[in-house]
Amino acid sequence: MSTATPEDDQRAALDLIIAAQQSPASACAYLGTDPEEIRADLADLDQDWRETLRLRRDEAGRILAAALLEWDEDLDLAWVHGPWATEEGWRTAAPAVLAEVVELSPVSRHEMFADDAHARLAELAQAAGWERGAAHHVLARRDDAVDGEIGELTGGDLELREAGADDLPRLRALHDSAFPGTYASAAEILDPRSPYRTLICPSGDEIAGYVTWQEQGERMLHLDFLAVHPVARRHGIAAALLDGARRLTGRPEATATVHEDSTAGQAFFVARGFAREAITRPYRFSRAAAAQG
Repeated sequence: MSTATPEDDQRAALDLIIAAQQSPASACAYLGTDPEEIRADLADLDQDWRETLRLRRDEAGRILAAALLEWDEDLDLAWVHGPWATEEGWRTAAPAVLAEVVELSPVSRHEMFADDAHARLAELAQAAGWERGAAHHVLARRDDAVDGEIGELTGGDLELREAGADDLPRLRALHDSAFPGTYASAAEILDPRSPYRTLICPSGDEIAGYVTWQEQGERMLHLDFLAVHPVARRHGIAAALLDGARRLTGRPEATATVHEDSTAGQAFFVARGFAREAITRPYRFSRAAAAQG
């Protein structure tokens, strides 16, 4: 069983992480920039970050590189946070901490995520045999206030309501079709203990569309999933769900991440007042693929 790293290592790693998160050229895209939110996000990981943290120091005791991870055995997937490293550490220590956290996980598939500006991580991933994934566009809407009555769920002629446990079979069908193999299952996003909230648009025995989000800070929503059934598109459902989530929570700011090939998705968010703020990219490693050559 893993044990927590010493407290001085934890403090040194946090200092390195917080400093690195301030620039897209050195940040892990799973975390933000605010120190308190970084600490909170680390504390919310499925595995204790103090137990998965791996780092290297130089002969003088200065930290060179650090990385940690969380995993989901049901998805057979781990998310590597970092590596974060000094200039020297990228050359001498980052490969070792990356290899060590991968070895630590009990799953076969691993993923890192960073801004396209993070050239160091791209170089490390290539050298370590990680596959470069498709880019994702990060879009954000930063309003001063939410239009309409806070807590209101009016969608015009559309019915909107928060999803519950009884909606799982119907939601799973749409979720698995729209986002196959994604990082959170339908069961997870409906788990009342999870950080997710989900708004649905029911249509008879089906779900015409849904939006799932997490609340960040006091003003922000991060939109994890937004999908409309193919036969229900072009009826304003996606826009109603997005506006409904913002009114329900009273949060005027929102972010969304859209695949580079989804020009329609990007156009939808731009039309709803979102602006592109970054381009991020995953890097993936599979033990099975590596073993095959």
